[in-house]
Amino acid sequence: MLLRRALIMICLLSIPAFAADTLLFEDKLDGRTFGKAAGVTFDAGKDGKAAVLDAPGDAIEYHAEMFAASAGRIEFDIKLNKPLSAERPIWCVLSDIGASPSHPGAINVHWRDEPADFEWAIFDGSTHHWCAARGFDWQPDVWHHVALIYGWKGMALEIDGKVVDRNDYRGGLAKTAKRLGWDDPWNDAPPCTIDNFRTYRTNVDHLSVSAPIITPNDDGLLDACTITYGLESDSTVTIEVADKSGKTAVRLVDGKRLAEGEYTVDWNGKSVADGEYTITMRAGDRAPLSTDIRVDRRWKWKEAPPMFNDFFPTSTWFFWEDDATYINRHVDDPVKAREYYEYTIKDLADHGFNMVFGIWTPHDHRKLLLDTAEKNGVKVILQLDEINHFITSTPPNPPLPKGGIRRGENVFEVAEEAIKEVKTHPALIGYYMIDEPNNSPEVARRIALARRALEALDPKHPGFSCLLGAYEELLETVDYQVLMIDIYPLHPNWSGDWTHYIRELERGQRNQGDRPLWVILQAFGKPNNAWKIPTAEEIRAQVWLALAHGAKGIVYFIYQSTTGFQGEWLQGMVDMDLKPMDGRLAEVGRINAQIHKLAPTLLRLKPAEFALPSVPDQCLVKGLIGPGGAKYAVIVNKDTKREAVIPWTAKGTVDMLTKAEIGASIKLPAGGGVLLRL
Repeated sequence: MLLRRALIMICLLSIPAFAADTLLFEDKLDGRTFGKAAGVTFDAGKDGKAAVLDAPGDAIEYHAEMFAASAGRIEFDIKLNKPLSAERPIWCVLSDIGASPSHPGAINVHWRDEPADFEWAIFDGSTHHWCAARGFDWQPDVWHHVALIYGWKGMALEIDGKVVDRNDYRGGLAKTAKRLGWDDPWNDAPPCTIDNFRTYRTNVDHLSVSAPIITPNDDGLLDACTITYGLESDSTVTIEVADKSGKTAVRLVDGKRLAEGEYTVDWNGKSVADGEYTITMRAGDRAPLSTDIRVDRRWKWKEAPPMFNDFFPTSTWFFWEDDATYINRHVDDPVKAREYYEYTIKDLADHGFNMVFGIWTPHDHRKLLLDTAEKNGVKVILQLDEINHFITSTPPNPPLPKGGIRRGENVFEVAEEAIKEVKTHPALIGYYMIDEPNNSPEVARRIALARRALEALDPKHPGFSCLLGAYEELLETVDYQVLMIDIYPLHPNWSGDWTHYIRELERGQRNQGDRPLWVILQAFGKPNNAWKIPTAEEIRAQVWLALAHGAKGIVYFIYQSTTGFQGEWLQGMVDMDLKPMDGRLAEVGRINAQIHKLAPTLLRLKPAEFALPSVPDQCLVKGLIGPGGAKYAVIVNKDTKREAVIPWTAKGTVDMLTKAEIGASIKLPAGGGVLLRL
């Protein structure tokens, strides 16, 4: 950190910046890099040496603080070392995404589809904003200078000093690390050499606030805000907070002389009464800038107590393609809608499901789903697409002019409206906030805010998300009540190797802390694409491997099939006519029945390390500890084609499903498992 800051200061002193731009970072790449390099070599560059990206995995990662968030410029010299082939749809130059879900402020710079198409984009939370060089002559061994401009003055792509494309999107970048070059299942780094990597901050007058509402209750929920302001030139600055009548309530910056650049000031609102206020910045004799904020002490948050220690869900994703806000579809016929929900929820209850994730259910059908679930003894975690939108949307940059607080950014109003009709329903068990969120700090902050806002309004029903990727920091920030992860191991040419699945289970086990671990497993297929349709034995093995690693909930993805209208052609456990596609649903019903018998014991067990009897290579054995130090073990037959026979000499071992004492051997069907009390 000290080295990086020293480097930035040296750059500021030694290199002239563009007009109104301040150089933040420079990496000349002369035989070394100030980023985190992997697989990179160095060769002759445009000036001295340069970084060569010529193999899968070659990359240089730069820390988030090396990039201006609000407005700036990224530039570098680049040459192709050989022509790009058509073997990849994307050759990635710079990104903070890779194949992961996009997040607000995400950046992508790449050649796509055709070598002549050089593009870069910023994602605003719902769409990508593009600049592109179409038909540019990218010959190997020819150096070109590339500049990416973004922020208050719009986006632009500049090549060799000439702007080749621009748009008027004025959003900034996420505060995330970014990588030159990328290697993942979809994107490779192009075979190229990069030199003279620089980043700049564009200095223009601007004013924004981190949240349009503060609740100064010292409860950990929006107790203060951060006001960010920028100056296009050296100025005498005043920042005031005024009430609706225009009377100054607080002066946060009082005639201070400041150099061009970007600054922040925090405000907790404690000295003013509840109400709406305007924050105004005056810099020299230039036009003042304003933004609005509300102070409201009504919203108080208290950490909700653990709610799922005595509940073992056997659940599924419930998504009706004809009736889903995600794709703007709605069943207007009330009889048809009721018949569908009643048939499907009863079918699930008959197959041992005690909970569903009601995903993208139209708002006017939420109560219908909940009423039907209650009648069948099924609990519901209800998707709130209003909260999903709050998390994934970003406020416009620069801020809206004076004239009122944006409702869409006031999470309390959003959440209150979303849950007012359902929060007292007996079938409701929680709210689904966002699926598989990107792990950027800004997204994590928004999820944490949404979760606490929901609990302030309804402390009995916490928020949920399914996590994947590098979720550790996000989990720590949001502090979910349940760690829920999805692991889909079965690809078309799957060899029977459970290594990746087990590794992700072990990771979940390490990260769960005192939370229950719920595992979303693969009960669907997508033939001739990314996933195979699992056999009954493969579903069985996934369940038992999860139980062996201490899972306290099993979620099957997915019940209904979908078509190309939804976009994925998922083959769920039932087809579009709600008929079982094969034996998967029946097998899941049998597994659920076993889990319900074992649940009172499973909920009390914790993974533990102690000496265990040896088992054949085709099996896995894991130890668990129960109340009073009682020892248990789960044995799983990982082979989904052959029975396993395990010699057993330990006396007094009891099969917890049958309550029978184990004899001289244990027989496990293909993919099967057993919970033993030792």
